[in-house]
Amino acid sequence: MVDKILKSNPLFSDEIKPVSAAPAPMFSPSQAPGQTKEKDALLLIVDWSNIFYRSMFMYSMFNPMAGDYTRQEDLQSFGYKLCQDVLAIYNIFRPQHFMLAADGKDAWRKEIIPGEYKSTRQKDENVDWEALYKVSDEIQEILADKMGAMIATTKHAEADDIIAMTKECVWGKPENTDIIIVSADADLRQLIEFNQQSRQFCIVYNTTTRAKSKTRRLYIPENFQTWLSDNEVDLFFSNFDPVKNNINQILQNNSMIEPFVENPNEIVLSKIFCGDDSDHVPSSYSWFKGSKAARITPAKYKKITEMLGITNVKTLNENIGNLAAAVEKVCKVVPNDVDFNERIMRQRRLVELNSELFPEEIREYKETIGCMLKSNVAKVDTSVQIKVADILKGTKYETGNQKKTLEASVFKEFEKMNSVKASRQKVDINNFDVNTLI
Repeated sequence: MVDKILKSNPLFSDEIKPVSAAPAPMFSPSQAPGQTKEKDALLLIVDWSNIFYRSMFMYSMFNPMAGDYTRQEDLQSFGYKLCQDVLAIYNIFRPQHFMLAADGKDAWRKEIIPGEYKSTRQKDENVDWEALYKVSDEIQEILADKMGAMIATTKHAEADDIIAMTKECVWGKPENTDIIIVSADADLRQLIEFNQQSRQFCIVYNTTTRAKSKTRRLYIPENFQTWLSDNEVDLFFSNFDPVKNNINQILQNNSMIEPFVENPNEIVLSKIFCGDDSDHVPSSYSWFKGSKAARITPAKYKKITEMLGITNVKTLNENIGNLAAAVEKVCKVVPNDVDFNERIMRQRRLVELNSELFPEEIREYKETIGCMLKSNVAKVDTSVQIKVADILKGTKYETGNQKKTLEASVFKEFEKMNSVKASRQKVDINNFDVNTLI
């Protein structure tokens, strides 16, 4: 019984089955549509901060003795867990190349609205964050040394910026490189895309298990879903697509992964108009109705965009001159206290992942990313499963596996969690948002 529980527990088990994939060079050539397509190179990008805080939360949940992380054994065990989580994801997709995108210090967006952007995120002062961040850095270095992982970060840039610029570096190039982004951050879903002609894709995998369905979502655009569902090949298999076949194999081998169609334009437009409470991004327009504060809500945003025919950022820019009249009609307020040209630009800079909106010092790092991608050489065989013990061998983290010593305490934790009613739970680990810890 304990073994069964442990196997279903992400703290101890690589619950997702891998699928074999033959190694391919970065920027491998692809043929024209209608011909047999060569296998594209696959680039896996991990939102490092997102997985770091999620791993820390899960580790703390099932090992409450870790406390403030001042004990060396807890730090070593957490390092093992963090590496295990990354490799569990790596072994699903077996990419030829993968990148760890990490936040830099002093995010540049905080200067746009000082004291507001991400201002509500507080850290536990009792935790030894310096020690935890050192573990984070060391695990990154181990993955770079042993596996050829690319570590991408620069001062003032967020991981989202790094990931967006990485996509820009490879997107639309003649040599197809497909991208899978790993993150629970909804902002990154604005980057999903599928080119029907070249069949190049960028999709997002959310590692968080959904409470009701017990599935994890793979966010894809609608035309990608159409392409993925069409499995017909001609008599001579001349139109067989190994890239599509590889994705379908992953989904077949891992029933907990659920493809979910998302509209990337809706993601960015809704955040521009309505703001984002999790990042403390304000609405594009707010006002007082008597003594009560009001703002553009999702329902009002829908009415405004439908009225003006706004479907993406391009059509939004074309209609900025009409926004005041539309807001007045929908919200029953005269917005004469705001310049919508300035306000929409502010909103775009806060939420849109487009390097043209980034500060020059951030944009300059795009060249470094490009060089990193061109020179990257994978150090592992993607046809076999990568084991945590092999990657951590010879490091101080190789003895950090606590599976055996924690079996009894984990069983007790499960019993305790099952006995507490959902209404009294302070945290729902299945729907936990790691951003609340950052």
